[in-house]
Amino acid sequence: MVIIIESPNKIKKIRQITGANVLATVGHFKDLPSDEMAVNLETYEPYFRITEGKADVVRKIKAAAKGEDVYVASDPDREGGGIAQHIYEEIRSVAKSIKRAEIREITEKGVKLALAAAIPYDQVNKGVYSAFLGRRVGDRLVGYILSPMACAALHGKYSVGRVQSPAVRLVVEREREIRVFEPEPFWTVAIFLEKDLKTFRASHISGKFTDLATATAVCSAVENASTAQVLTIETVEKRQHAKPPLTTVDMQVAANNQLKKAPEQAMKLCQQLFEAGLITYHRTDSFTLSRDFIEEVRQHIGTTLGKEYLPVSPKEHKSKNSQAEAHEAIRPTHMHDLSETSAIIRREGLTDEHEQMYTLIYRRAVASQMAPAIFDATTAIFDCADQKFKATGKVLKFEGFLAIYKEVENKKDEDEADQDLPLLTSGEDVLKTGEELAEKKTKAPPRFTEGSLVKELQCHLENLQANIISNVLE
Repeated sequence: MVIIIESPNKIKKIRQITGANVLATVGHFKDLPSDEMAVNLETYEPYFRITEGKADVVRKIKAAAKGEDVYVASDPDREGGGIAQHIYEEIRSVAKSIKRAEIREITEKGVKLALAAAIPYDQVNKGVYSAFLGRRVGDRLVGYILSPMACAALHGKYSVGRVQSPAVRLVVEREREIRVFEPEPFWTVAIFLEKDLKTFRASHISGKFTDLATATAVCSAVENASTAQVLTIETVEKRQHAKPPLTTVDMQVAANNQLKKAPEQAMKLCQQLFEAGLITYHRTDSFTLSRDFIEEVRQHIGTTLGKEYLPVSPKEHKSKNSQAEAHEAIRPTHMHDLSETSAIIRREGLTDEHEQMYTLIYRRAVASQMAPAIFDATTAIFDCADQKFKATGKVLKFEGFLAIYKEVENKKDEDEADQDLPLLTSGEDVLKTGEELAEKKTKAPPRFTEGSLVKELQCHLENLQANIISNVLE
C-alpha cells in the first residue's frame, strides 16, 4: 500500500500508524507555466506542466505506485483536490488501484477511518477540481491581463490579484469614508450617585444633546441637588450563550483580535499544529464537532467543572452552508486538561506561539459545549431636580462557558459600561456626589484590522453566493 500526501512533515506519523510507504508531493508539483498565459482564452482550458525542480518527486511517486494500491491523501480542500487530480493523472497508467482519502486529523483513529472511507478515484466529486481550476485560471487571467495595465497606468510595479484587489477596494472605500467624514459635536449629561460606599454613574435619559445650551441648562438644573430619587428598578436575568467552535475565518479573526496574529501567520501555525496531529484540518466553514469529541468534552466538563456547567443535551451550532456539515470545525484531536497543554506542545517540538493558537482553539471548542453565562441586568431610573437619569449595571450570577473562554472586548463609553450597582429600593433617595457635562464628537468608521478585513471579505463572498443562487433559482 502506498499513501501519497502533500507535506513531508506528516510522513513519519502516517507511516507509524499505517506501516505503508508514504510519499509527499511537497505541495503543488504542477502549475501553469510562468512565462506564458497558459490558458485558452476561448475555452478557458488551462495548460499545466511539472514545476521546475519537481521532476524527481514525480518520478519517485510513479515508481512507488507501480503495481500498488495507492491512496491519494492530499489535503481535503480545493488545493488538495487539485494536487490529487494531478497525482491521479501521473499514476493512473501504472498503479493497481487508486483511491481518494481525506485525512482530517492525523491520529491513529483519524487516519484509519479516512483510509477505510476512501473511495475509488473515479467516484471523486469532480466539482472540487473544477473549483481549483476556477481559482487558478481566475488568478492567471486577472494577474496576466490586469497587472500590466495597472503598471502602465500607475507608472510602477503593481500586482492585481483575485482576492488582493477586492481587499484593496474595501480598504480604499473605507479610507474615503473616513476622509470625507465630518465629526459632529454632541453633549452628554451625567450624575454620580453613592450608596453603601458604592459610587455609580447615571446618564440623562435623552442620551445625546445636539444643543450645548440645552445640555448646559440640564446640568445647571441638577447642580444644586444633593440627592436623586429612585423612580423604577427593573432586574432581568439574561443568558449569554457560547459561540460555536472555530471555522477558518473565525479562527483568523479571533487570532488577530486576541493574539495579534496576522491571518497568514495564524494559518501557518494551524498548519503545523495539524501536521503534528494536535488539531483537525483548519480549512473549514463548518461548526460541526464529532459525536466522539462531544462525548469526551461533556465528560471532561462534568468531571472538572461540575454538572451545572453542562447543558442537558449536546449543543448544536448550525453553519450557514449546509454542505459544510459533512466536515468538522477546528478542534483539538484529543480531549485533555488545559493544564497539560504546555507539555503536549513541547513534546511535539513546537513553540509558545503554537501553544497560544492551540489554547485558543481548545478553549473555543470546549466552551461551545458549555452552559450559558447568567447575569442579572439591572436598570434604574432616577429623578434629580425634575430631570430623569438612567443607571445600568450587570452582575454575573453564573459564569458558565466564561470559565473557559472570554474574548477581548472593545472598551465602551463610560455611560455604557457595566457597573456594580448597590441594592436600590423604589422611592428612596440616593446621595448625589457630582455631575458631568461632557462634549463628544461622532466618530468616523474605523479602519480595518487584518481580522476585520478577512471577516468583511467573507461577508461579501456570502452575499455574492446568495445572489448567484437566487439568480439561478429565478
